[in-house]
Amino acid sequence: MREARAFATSGMPNQTSTALDRAHEAISLGAHDNDPSWVYWMDPTVLVSEAGRCYLHLGDTRRAETHLADGLARLGDSSTRDRVLYGLSLALTHTR
Repeated sequence: MREARAFATSGMPNQTSTALDRAHEAISLGAHDNDPSWVYWMDPTVLVSEAGRCYLHLGDTRRAETHLADGLARLGDSSTRDRVLYGLSLALTHTR
């Protein structure tokens, strides 16, 4: 996910797409014993939301809005920080 965002902020759509595909594949495989401890928060909900932020960086507001709205709909009520982050990103899609 971080690699995809780095590519997106650099304006590299093909590399962003490839990195997002790899992230989707990795998350679909589930957790492994050798995963670093810091990946505990990465799940399909975060991935769809972060993909939305990538599309926003690339200027693809239609895809950004779709992904961010989907991610927000999946978040639980206790995810206040993520709701604010992705909600602000969604709001940005409407200004561009």
